[in-house]
Amino acid sequence: MEYIKTAFPNHGIWFGSDDQIMASVPYKIDGIIGSTYNILVHLAKSLFAEVEICNIDKAMSTQSYINDIIDIFVKNGIYLSMKYILSFMA
Repeated sequence: MEYIKTAFPNHGIWFGSDDQIMASVPYKIDGIIGSTYNILVHLAKSLFAEVEICNIDKAMSTQSYINDIIDIFVKNGIYLSMKYILSFMA
């Protein structure tokens, strides 16, 4: 990730592994993109912000909570779960 950012400084670098947001922030990525963020946007934004200000305990707690939710999605079919939840949000 660092190599890509250095090699292409004028390009945006996005990270897309929903269960590893915390690991991506120190690499100075430009943003995060992932399928579960449509539903967990407030948690993803909070986690990103907490890592940026080095509130690691809060960030770890939030990442763990996000991962617990993703586990539930996966057990029930990730896209079926997301469609079901999004049907209540529309």
